[in-house]
Amino acid sequence: MDLTKLESDELHIYTLVVTRFLAALMPDCISVSMNIEAEIEGEKFVAKGSAMKEAGFKAVYTVTDEDDDEEESDQRLPSLKAGDSFDVKKVSLVSGKTKAPSRYTEATLLNAMEHPGSMLSDKELSKIVESSGGLGTPATRADIIEKIFNTGYVEKQGQPILPTQKGMELIKIVPEDLKSHELTAKW
Repeated sequence: MDLTKLESDELHIYTLVVTRFLAALMPDCISVSMNIEAEIEGEKFVAKGSAMKEAGFKAVYTVTDEDDDEEESDQRLPSLKAGDSFDVKKVSLVSGKTKAPSRYTEATLLNAMEHPGSMLSDKELSKIVESSGGLGTPATRADIIEKIFNTGYVEKQGQPILPTQKGMELIKIVPEDLKSHELTAKW
């Protein structure tokens, strides 16, 4: 096949196919996720990223910094061991805001009912509630959710489930200990 006779778009597609085929025959890419904590002049700095141990199939691709994989948002970090020293080339201040947790959907609410242990800070209670199979039974969870809709405590707006005014009033009048995850786990 004479590649010089291919048009630009055809050559581009041919190159993509050949590259993908070669990558499929290569071994896995092995990288390590890292958190580096450093102290510089009494201040603590944290860098999160990854370090590539073996390029594997990525050796086939020629990736520049500007054309990096979209799925890899981590910065590349050098391989370091605890206690290693290194030169700091750049420090930047990043300001941000915390983001509110995502609203429950029916699917995420069912999952939270099935695995309520993640809501508990007490590891012993978390193990107990997880081993019990969660809140309700698989057969009753959907019915429980349907009841809170039918009583008017929540409503759907698209996928998310939102509390109604009636639901928010109920949350206000119920005693705090009755709303705690820990009490449910103890029961």
